[in-house]
Amino acid sequence: MKIRIGTATQAFFCALLLINCNGESPTAPMLASERIPVASDTGTIVGLVQSSSGACLEGAIVEVLDGPRAGAKAAMDCSDFDGGAYLSNMPANINVRLRASQPGYRSQEQTVISPSFPTPHSGMSVVFKLPRE
Repeated sequence: MKIRIGTATQAFFCALLLINCNGESPTAPMLASERIPVASDTGTIVGLVQSSSGACLEGAIVEVLDGPRAGAKAAMDCSDFDGGAYLSNMPANINVRLRASQPGYRSQEQTVISPSFPTPHSGMSVVFKLPRE
């Protein structure tokens, strides 16, 4: 038995196929970057500045002291759970020297190796515990 499909039915299935493919080829292979995350050249370092007792120090400054982003600064935000001093566009796999400071507290420096970030929006946290002056 032979089944014949009319022109209207063929047009319907073609339109349905195009709608479901979002205008892309239905046979095109996915790019590797679409299947798995790739390492990024930059990411975010989040400075978490606390008093020696662990209290968040609102407005404390975290500054990059050397490297390509030297001079970049961010202020500590304690307003929500994700609070921190966000330093974005930090290069991966380099030594980064950071300083945390807040009036009334002793500044502290730390050198970290920025990781190879899995995606541009990922990062690492660096905790500073500042004693009072």
